[in-house]
Amino acid sequence: MLETVIPVWTDALSSFSAKTTVSEQDAVALEQIEQLYSHSSERLQRRAELLGSGKMSTLEKGHVLFIVLFRNLQRKFAEKANMNPHKLRVLLDDRYSVD
Repeated sequence: MLETVIPVWTDALSSFSAKTTVSEQDAVALEQIEQLYSHSSERLQRRAELLGSGKMSTLEKGHVLFIVLFRNLQRKFAEKANMNPHKLRVLLDDRYSVD
């Protein structure tokens, strides 16, 4: 399953930034990424504390761990690793629109 979904998510993130307009198809992928983060945020925060992870600008330790883990999946299943702090913040703050 990951070998199928991670490339789709990576494609959706490719031209994604603040104030962009995304297709309905990309919006579905972005919503799935957001749901993955939401469902695992408490566990990520606890793990980040145990690991002694650091913060990154406005992102908490759990956010940073999510980015690292997500990028590892992208390296394994997609052609590029394009999740970054800016994209995660835009995604979580809903600073984009849908066609």
